[in-house]
Amino acid sequence: MVDRKKTPSILIEQIRAAILDGLYKPGERLMERDVAAQFHVSRSPVREPLQALESEGTLAATPRRQKRITGFLQGLGEQYGSPPGVQLLQKA
Repeated sequence: MVDRKKTPSILIEQIRAAILDGLYKPGERLMERDVAAQFHVSRSPVREPLQALESEGTLAATPRRQKRITGFLQGLGEQYGSPPGVQLLQKA
């Protein structure tokens, strides 16, 4: 659970970890309200982390202000260390 007073940088790391752990899959749509509910915060603190993850290429914008997980796992896994099983999701 995320403390409501956590900074956006902590939420960024926790959302990224959820992606690497397989909680969110490549191609899956992420909606602010769903991410906020998952991390037990309001929607406002989630906006900045989602925008930051979009800027780095982890997420891509979709219609209706949703975000979609991109096929970034290979680079992200190399940068942050791949957990077991992530190699199965990487592009060849």
